[in-house]
Amino acid sequence: MSKLVAKGLPNWKIERRYIGPEKQPLLIIDHFAPQPDAWVKFAGLQTFKPLAPYYPGLRAPISADYLRLHVEPLMPLLADTFEYKTGAKLVETFYSIVTTPPADLAPLQRMPHFDGGGDEKLALLHYLCPASMGGTAFYRHKSSGYQTVPDERYPAYKLSLEADVQTYGMPAPGYFRESDHMFERIGHCDAAFNRAIVYRGTNLHAIDLPDAFTFDSSPQLGRLTVNTFLLPA
Repeated sequence: MSKLVAKGLPNWKIERRYIGPEKQPLLIIDHFAPQPDAWVKFAGLQTFKPLAPYYPGLRAPISADYLRLHVEPLMPLLADTFEYKTGAKLVETFYSIVTTPPADLAPLQRMPHFDGGGDEKLALLHYLCPASMGGTAFYRHKSSGYQTVPDERYPAYKLSLEADVQTYGMPAPGYFRESDHMFERIGHCDAAFNRAIVYRGTNLHAIDLPDAFTFDSSPQLGRLTVNTFLLPA
């Protein structure tokens, strides 16, 4: 765990952690947006729909220009932490709200996942909700030993996971939170209003909801985040 100083960005509080045996980097940036309440207000003007087959809730797309101002200052950190030496380009940006009750989750939504779209893809998750809405947890798949699933590992991971399901069955309906026969929890980051985290999309991860979580589709009351994906420029 290390603290970083963002030159020219006095309001950013930045921490870099390394997760699990693979020492995968996780950037945590507090006070990410200068006017976070405006982001929440803007979300209230959007039309949210089920836009992703595996996301357990509703989303609304955001123009890439909306985040560009905040992503550009990240470039030195991305270069140092993730070797994005030539800069980064935005691939997708969405408002997201978790709305699917545990009993209604599809089988693949009940276990940790990784983000497809290339080994170099980064996920930038910006929390626009309080800590009571839960954070993000990271996992290692026990039988394969993988905590990341890049393209070259996918065939072996798929076979190993299928064998696990044959042995143990699918996880019971509910959001995955702790270790079980198939996955070991190796890291966690709490949500905090106006906190952003950045990690490689190949990391196995899951939404970490508290026991007393209340599902609400309102941007003002729900688990509102901005989910952005980046690739090297």
